[in-house]
Amino acid sequence: MRRGGDRMRAIYLTYLAWFIALTIGLPLVLMAVEAVTGFDISSSAVSIIPAMIAAHLSGISFVKRFERVPEKSESWRFTFVAFGLLVVATLVLTAGFLMVFPDLQSEVAGMMDPGVLAIFAAMMAVILLVLFVTTRIFFGLGARTQFKALARQREKG
Repeated sequence: MRRGGDRMRAIYLTYLAWFIALTIGLPLVLMAVEAVTGFDISSSAVSIIPAMIAAHLSGISFVKRFERVPEKSESWRFTFVAFGLLVVATLVLTAGFLMVFPDLQSEVAGMMDPGVLAIFAAMMAVILLVLFVTTRIFFGLGARTQFKALARQREKG
């Protein structure tokens, strides 16, 4: 049992690494595209894409390590742990961003108005729910895709 836990730890770290890299890298790539082309192709999906891709790649990683599709209980356990990592990583990245760009602190302080804070909290609740569901769906999707590819590979020889 311990060995499986160690292998899952690697999958969680894979998720966290991809999530952080994409959370930082995707906006930078989009800014570069805008600087070169003059077109702003960013959208609200930028906040969801890192979790989607990280979960998908983690599902692939699960199948590569265990050579099977995760059971439902394993997929849900992954989702809860990955979601916790997502929340903590987002808080740490936000704090770091505010330290690097202190001018933004005054804008964030402006959100402390109760009306604005309530709207922001409601929006964040919806985004977090979408991220949770997205993580669950894309972990399973990545695992099933990799498992089918592995099965086709075995059939070929």
